Amino acid sequence: MRRTDTLVPALTVLLVCACARPAPTGDPAPTSEVAATQSTGPATFPLPDVNAGDLGQAAKTLQGAGLVVRPRYVTGDTAPAGQVLRTEPRAGTPVAVADVVVVDVADPLPDDAVSLPVLVGRHPEVFVGFAEEPDGTVTVAVNRDADLGQWRPRLEAAARGTAHRIRQCAHTWTDLARIQALLSRRDWSDRAAEIRFATSIDARTCSVRLASVMLTADETRQLTERFGDALTIDPTSDPRRGG
Repeated sequence: MRRTDTLVPALTVLLVCACARPAPTGDPAPTSEVAATQSTGPATFPLPDVNAGDLGQAAKTLQGAGLVVRPRYVTGDTAPAGQVLRTEPRAGTPVAVADVVVVDVADPLPDDAVSLPVLVGRHPEVFVGFAEEPDGTVTVAVNRDADLGQWRPRLEAAARGTAHRIRQCAHTWTDLARIQALLSRRDWSDRAAEIRFATSIDARTCSVRLASVMLTADETRQLTERFGDALTIDPTSDPRRGG
């Protein structure tokens, strides 16, 4: 496997952060915390400097600070594959928990030279996720506003004959990553710090999957009311460590 093929899956394992800034003045108030999370005067802190480091370490640092990392792969740069070139916003900019940080990463391979899961993982602005089905087919979940006319030929080329289906989601990757971050803050229950759980973005359901056998019926109800169909609770899984 090429080194670049490992970049996206490695980042996917780390993604567990975020929440969102208040909706801009004049925008209609969101009906749930999927599109945006209302906050009054969120505490800010300087964006850590992760430039010139490795993507994996940069993601660990930024996510550890409660930020959502959205990679953007840049071809044609002479930097080693996987090296962080720059961030948006710049290092030192005041940010709040769950803000999105775009991380430009050096990658020598163009989109037409990578596999389907790598193509999906390197474009979170377009795709929600990727899932292998028991029958050998794959599900590719795309953001609600994705231009399928533009991306379908690229998916076909990357699939290299693998049977796949496209699922268009009501929620974007960023929506779901922010929900993961809210859950990871463990402020949604008085006993959340004691609950073992794990979260992942599920391409099959276009939602965040929360796996835990420790939720009470009341906690399940409150989380479902809060996040709606953007959250799928799996009460049958017992993760070995918390989410």
